[in-house]
Amino acid sequence: MQAIWTFVTDFGDTAVTVPLAALMGCFLVAARQQRLAVGWALAIVGCAGAIGGLKLVLAACGYSLGVPGQASPSGHTAMSVAVYGGYAAVIAANLARPARELVVAGAAMLVIGIALSRVIVSGHSPLEVWIGLAVGVATLGLFVAAVVRYHRGTLPIRWLLLPALAVALVFHGDRWPAERAIGHLVDILRPWCRS
Repeated sequence: MQAIWTFVTDFGDTAVTVPLAALMGCFLVAARQQRLAVGWALAIVGCAGAIGGLKLVLAACGYSLGVPGQASPSGHTAMSVAVYGGYAAVIAANLARPARELVVAGAAMLVIGIALSRVIVSGHSPLEVWIGLAVGVATLGLFVAAVVRYHRGTLPIRWLLLPALAVALVFHGDRWPAERAIGHLVDILRPWCRS
């Protein structure tokens, strides 16, 4: 059972979510949806920056989230909400109602699975996952507002789907050293936090 949850959690790693985010940005630019591309960039950078900033401050300053030894909001969860939710928003905006609901439900199930997996594989406490969800939902809300406001015409989503599937499959199982990089920054910031 642990292997299944590890398989699920790997879809939330930066090795998958960052290339998928870059692919969406390129797709929106190629589709001449500059406002959506800017909204996407702001949402993704905002999500990564907020979750990274929380991780840095909590770890450097030694704050606890109520669980001894754990003070690291779930980046897997936050980025999964933003990336997979953003994909669902763009794809669903081009579909009729029954298909649109299926896409949104599928993305929600994937995000919930990733969030649950973080607790099951002992990557995070439930509170850390909830904080990741909150950050992800907030940044996704900004992008969804941009989709509602600026989406015009029908986008060639078939240009997005196959490359996205290929990216997810190629990078799935890789683990990028985001936590290690944050750890190095924590070491640099820790003295400032205590002064």
